[in-house]
Amino acid sequence: MSHYTIGVQYRFHSAGQGIFASGTLQADPHADRFHWVFDCGSISLAEVLRPVLSRYRSLVVDDFLNLLCISHFDCDHVNGLTDLLDGLRVETVVIPYYSKAERLTVAARELDPTPEYLAFLSDPIAFILENAGSVGQIIVVGGAEGDADDLQNLGRIPTEPAGDLRDFLDGPRRESAWRFKPSEWPNLDIGLVADEGTVALAHSLGTSIRVCPGSLEAAAFNPQVPVGWEFLFFHKPIAQKLREDLLKNLRKLLPTSLSVGSTKDLLTLLQNEVKRKLIKKAYFRSIVGKVGKEDLNSTSLCSYTGPQLVHLADCWITRPWPDLLMTVGRGSEYWHEHTPWNCSALYTGDANLKPLANREELREFLTLNRWYQIAVLQVPHHGSRENWESGCSGEFSNTFSIFCADENHKRHKHPHREVVLDLMERGPHLANKTQSWTLIGRAHFTTT
Repeated sequence: MSHYTIGVQYRFHSAGQGIFASGTLQADPHADRFHWVFDCGSISLAEVLRPVLSRYRSLVVDDFLNLLCISHFDCDHVNGLTDLLDGLRVETVVIPYYSKAERLTVAARELDPTPEYLAFLSDPIAFILENAGSVGQIIVVGGAEGDADDLQNLGRIPTEPAGDLRDFLDGPRRESAWRFKPSEWPNLDIGLVADEGTVALAHSLGTSIRVCPGSLEAAAFNPQVPVGWEFLFFHKPIAQKLREDLLKNLRKLLPTSLSVGSTKDLLTLLQNEVKRKLIKKAYFRSIVGKVGKEDLNSTSLCSYTGPQLVHLADCWITRPWPDLLMTVGRGSEYWHEHTPWNCSALYTGDANLKPLANREELREFLTLNRWYQIAVLQVPHHGSRENWESGCSGEFSNTFSIFCADENHKRHKHPHREVVLDLMERGPHLANKTQSWTLIGRAHFTTT
């Protein structure tokens, strides 16, 4: 047997009502780090998140981020992207597939959407490309080859990537030993997610756009350690019946406004307050008496990260190397000693884990081995009772349950008491407007 060590850190930053989570991997105390970010938004953007993002950016060496994952497109999960991406070189961005009708509905549900947020919803890929310093590849999870665009079919656009990702990785930055590689390169029709203008922009910037079905498996590799670090992404789309009803009601209420063939057309529609109200009305007509009003939150992209299990005999986390620490604001830091099979994390965004079928589907995708290796669970939808079934904590084995919420927010009042009580035996912790939470340590691997 052989023994290897990777320094690992999971951090949930103080973002109030929203989520900004990050992580790092490090093969030895003096090696470069693999950086990732999961979601980047807050209701209290200017007051809370913007200063946190400024401190975080100061700690990211060479302005380089290996992986950015966005769970879904609600404002409190994405409105910090402009500050995060400014001048940042990003190797890989992973986002969920949202149809135009879904993006219209998300905008309509927002009480007072900013012009910047509407620009993001009109074309998330172009928004990321225009705000980042550079992007190697954008992977959209959840598109299917049979999906016709719901408002207007964009037709087929060639799927060849704009450039070789190796050109990006070997570009003008500090050489990194880490490589992020999907197990299979997704290659569905990018006409599902980008119009011709966005594709042309990606080509001009040397960015690959890739589309894959409902899940994606990838890993970060470092030649110093033969065990890769996995990143698995699972997308749960909205129910087909809801999608059909939504389109039917949109066409009834906006019969002359749905010829949306370009980003500009969509942005014009989003900017019209009267039409946003009609879109919201169409959405609530679609769900009344059928599903909960938070049903669109089930579209969240869940992300799992942890050591690859192939040839892995044992794994645990111990006290970290001192120079692994990254202090970003006030918070709590934890390490735990010799807990076998307990060093992975599951980010859920606003996923709906209330239905048993949704939990079983996610568990089946991850497999039981990964499911029982989860140490850190980001509790879905800020601890909302609408997305969590009281009593289901017994189905999990996580050590820590992280609630990303502003407990004093008058409108949302998250986390809900019954969800916190259900997870009392699973180490509940709150990342709020003033407090962050971090798990830091060394992941030890014994391989067969």
